[in-house]
Amino acid sequence: MMIMGTLMSESRSVFVLIKSEEESSLGRWNPSVDLASVTCSLYPEHQRAGSRLTPLSVDLPKSMVERDFAWTWYSECLIRPSLGEKLKNSGLTGFYTRKAHVTHKGVAFPNGFDELFAVGWGGIADPRSGVRLIESCPACGMLSYSGVTNWNQLVDWNQWDGSDIFMVWPLPRFIFMTERGAQILTASRLTGAQIIAVTELDPQEDLSPGRLSYWLPAEIISKLKISPEIA
Repeated sequence: MMIMGTLMSESRSVFVLIKSEEESSLGRWNPSVDLASVTCSLYPEHQRAGSRLTPLSVDLPKSMVERDFAWTWYSECLIRPSLGEKLKNSGLTGFYTRKAHVTHKGVAFPNGFDELFAVGWGGIADPRSGVRLIESCPACGMLSYSGVTNWNQLVDWNQWDGSDIFMVWPLPRFIFMTERGAQILTASRLTGAQIIAVTELDPQEDLSPGRLSYWLPAEIISKLKISPEIA
């Protein structure tokens, strides 16, 4: 695993797990992957794909099946099951894994991967980051937000649940982590991923993340007491 940027001594620096720079090809969904379809009674243009209805099934190029981490075109993160157990045993918090079906050129890959999810809670993005709710459709629940212009102000630490790995809404595809989380992952010298400081990320354009229920289990959302407007 590569780490870019400096792990600063500030305990509340924020980092993010992303694919390695040298990875030029990403996994593609197999035909068995299915998504819910969302329609809108008020605005036909709001018709869109909803939550994923099936476990992840993805075909990976050979360069990726040999790595500790693998990634898809839709930014799903895959991890070796043995590595997931190792990270849990290290005390890393805020993530869970779910079995994924992985193939290479249509042939099942025997050693397997799990899908990695950030389920720690970093709260709703601080408005000082530039992220604000632009639209909330009363009919279909579509949410639209402005993008991130200031990554330094992304996390409102009053909302953070203390997890090493966490999600910040409305950026559910990003696997954020604390300095402690970054240090644990970096120490494992893993392949197929890198850690960078969020300040190295480019500004984000407008965001359409779906609903929080697409990304977090219902029991976690209920504990967080999230507004029904986004859940």
